[in-house]
Amino acid sequence: MRTSALLLGLLASVPVAAQDAADARAVRLYEQSVEHYNEGRFEIAAALLREALELQPNEPTLQYNLARALEGQGDLDGAIEAYEALLQHDELDDRGAIEERLETLRRQHQAERELEALRAQRETEPDPIEAEPGPVREPPERSISAAPWTLAAIGVVGVGVGAIFGALAVDKNNAARQEPIHERASALRDDAETRQLVANIAFVAGGVLAGVGLVWGIVDARKSRVDVVATPGGLSLNGRF
Repeated sequence: MRTSALLLGLLASVPVAAQDAADARAVRLYEQSVEHYNEGRFEIAAALLREALELQPNEPTLQYNLARALEGQGDLDGAIEAYEALLQHDELDDRGAIEERLETLRRQHQAERELEALRAQRETEPDPIEAEPGPVREPPERSISAAPWTLAAIGVVGVGVGAIFGALAVDKNNAARQEPIHERASALRDDAETRQLVANIAFVAGGVLAGVGLVWGIVDARKSRVDVVATPGGLSLNGRF
């Protein structure tokens, strides 16, 4: 939607001389919201658009801009709700694009909720209860396993993938800011957000796998009577396998 659509719609509905105070107020709020949005003040822009929607509740341009402003400030719940309200309008030229954007936000929101649940679970897990010390027994000699170090390596690769997608997301976002055509800029921002989501998931999953593999490997090495020693060049294994 072009930023001039609301002005044309409101001013063309009745003669300029006959506009009532509510119409004029809605136009001013819209213009102010565009200025704040372009300057990155998404929260202020969203507040102005909400006020304008109280005066012009059936104006889809206001509803669309509100959804974009809420996205900008990171309010996915509010943005999803705004897009759902926008789709209630009968006449939308880009209904398909809006439905696709709404589905993308829902997937992103679900992924963030799952990550948050994982963090909460890790924080609430009880500390292991230390057992009563028993007689010391010489552990049997065993071979060190390659599985934990393979897991750690996969985690490092995941972090690397996250870094790559994060860089691609930054490039797409910069391109969106420089793109003068609104539709193309919106598509570039959507692509950037999708790549950033993949980067975040790769970072979290890679970090978890790398951490688990490293701890597992150290524990496994000690059980195999192998000492893990930190050196300036990395980790050194000393002992018998």
